[in-house]
Amino acid sequence: MEHDQSQQNNLPDFSKIRELHARSKNMQLLSFFKWLSVAFGVLFALLMIFIFAYMPTFNVIIDEGKGAKALLEQASAQVVNRDFYEGAVYVQQAHEKLRVVRDKFDSIILIRYIPIVSSQVKAVDALLDSGVDMSAAGVPLLSLADDITKDIKNESIPFSDITPEQQKIRLQKVINAKPAFEQLKNAIASADDAFTRLDAKRLVAPLDNVVATAQTYLPTVRTLADQAVPLIDVLPKVVGFEETKTYLFLLQNNHELRPTGGFIGTYGILKLKDGAIQTLITDNIYNLDRAFDDKEEYLTPQQTLNRPTPAPLQKYLEQKQWSLRDINWDPDFPTTAQTAIEMYNLESVAARDIERQIFNADRKNRGKEFVSRYLAEDFDGVFAMTPQVIESLLKITGPVVVDGIRFTDENFQEELSFRVTYEYRDLIIEERNRKDIIRRIAEQIKARILSLPYTRLVDVAQTMLDSLLAKSILVYSNDDTLQSMISQRGWSGEISNDSLDYIFVVDSNLGSLKTDQFMQRHTDYKIREDGGKYIAQVSLTYEHTGEFAWNSTRLRSYTRVYVPQGARLLSSTGEMFDDSTKNPENKQGVVDVYDEHGKTVFGAFIAVEPKSKHTLVFEYELPGFIGESIKKGSYNLLIQKQPGVTRDLTVALDFDKTIRKTSPYHETVKDVYTHTQKMIADTWIVLGF
Repeated sequence: MEHDQSQQNNLPDFSKIRELHARSKNMQLLSFFKWLSVAFGVLFALLMIFIFAYMPTFNVIIDEGKGAKALLEQASAQVVNRDFYEGAVYVQQAHEKLRVVRDKFDSIILIRYIPIVSSQVKAVDALLDSGVDMSAAGVPLLSLADDITKDIKNESIPFSDITPEQQKIRLQKVINAKPAFEQLKNAIASADDAFTRLDAKRLVAPLDNVVATAQTYLPTVRTLADQAVPLIDVLPKVVGFEETKTYLFLLQNNHELRPTGGFIGTYGILKLKDGAIQTLITDNIYNLDRAFDDKEEYLTPQQTLNRPTPAPLQKYLEQKQWSLRDINWDPDFPTTAQTAIEMYNLESVAARDIERQIFNADRKNRGKEFVSRYLAEDFDGVFAMTPQVIESLLKITGPVVVDGIRFTDENFQEELSFRVTYEYRDLIIEERNRKDIIRRIAEQIKARILSLPYTRLVDVAQTMLDSLLAKSILVYSNDDTLQSMISQRGWSGEISNDSLDYIFVVDSNLGSLKTDQFMQRHTDYKIREDGGKYIAQVSLTYEHTGEFAWNSTRLRSYTRVYVPQGARLLSSTGEMFDDSTKNPENKQGVVDVYDEHGKTVFGAFIAVEPKSKHTLVFEYELPGFIGESIKKGSYNLLIQKQPGVTRDLTVALDFDKTIRKTSPYHETVKDVYTHTQKMIADTWIVLGF
């Protein structure tokens, strides 16, 4: 009973509980909506206050932004018309308007904290920052262009009318403009970084379009700045600013391919002063080499290179005596250039001595002063180029006519080759003088360039720059500091010493004639993972599209592939003992394996008959340091281009890993990266896992 009573005492007093009527519930709901409406009213009022408070600011931003856009469009039109002064004025005015927009936009602080709009604000920030920075950099550059060209507005004024002193002044102004180009480079880098960090998926369509347009034009401006700065650093020193520079000149015929670009059939002495060619004296290289070829008994040990002729030249060309025409055997151009200077000095001394003996032996010359065509020179460096450069210049100057032959950019090499190989005999031209026509062609092209309007020199400069990038022109300087700068710009033709995966295919035509113009080359590079090791395979396919003719025969090539030092050759196919005429039983050749220039080299002889194909394959294990890099999440490959030749390239890389980043960019299939291109310059491939 007591227990039951206790339970009753704990029960609630139901007599005090009343029913809650529906009207009371409705009153509570009504109170909530009243509160919500008041809150929205306050928010709307605040928003209206914000809009009205910042309306003048928004109006200024819109008006000044439209004004800046119009001014930049006017500036662009003026630059196209080469009115750089007006262009600079418009860019300066646009810059001031963009700064106003920038300041006004910065003053709207609240908008930056609204989640939905913050990404749009970041995009506007990036656009404004890049616009302000690049317009600031553009003003001094356009002012410079105006300063350089203001007294030659008339496009009919040829370059030849510009005095050497005027050229020097202009060159100095360009040198002084380096800080402005650096400023432009920094502005581009900042803009690029800002745009990269934007999430395009979160941008509204109008902003996304503007950002995309900016990103489209950035590479063009970046290329201008990237090209200008190295030119300002290096070019004045190379072309003889304030002092004459003297170079050994080598013309390398890429239709007869050799390691640094082609067979050296013509040499010369080139003198540059303040960016202009003072003199260019060229000669048939055989005239100089005959001092060695025909007069071996005359030479003393001091007059020969203190090193043996490269073994493949001895074996496949039967060249016992190494001479200037074959000096470019080493594909590292700085090494070849140094050897070329040494060889020239030896041969020119020998040639002058022989000429002096002949001169003194002739009684008619008694009392006359001996003058030799072989000049002693203290060279500042070496310039090498292929005829591709001349073809590019002929596209600008138009055809030239020498000895009744019309040379164009399309027929230059074929017409020249026929003239100096066969036709000179019919014209009763001495063999030693058969290549004098090259000097006269060069003089004609030089005269044509000098007669071009000054404004067209931009085209000439671009052609020379493109030729440097494609390695149609190679430059070496005896000045270590300048040579380092040339190397950094990729103009030196040297073998890279970077510790990364590396391929450099070097073909050497040892069959004479101009067969390489009929060769199509394809390089196929593959990597696969095998038990924790990485196996690489280089396949080189050669297709001979020509026939036996005056300028074509079977290809005889000693081919080398430079790979990372420490690579271990596993197998090879396609190496030959000799061509079919000297090896009818088709005896297999051997692969030479050695280290050079910090790389491991695989070398083999091949021969390709007309209208046939041949493939040379090397399979090897990559050294451990490449595998370690892959384990850490990155892979870098440099494929260097041999001067004078364009190869088709295919790359297939299977690391058995998920590839997350690629450059050049490609969509990957599972864990395999593939890339195909024509090699017109060195190629870099960078992957991240």
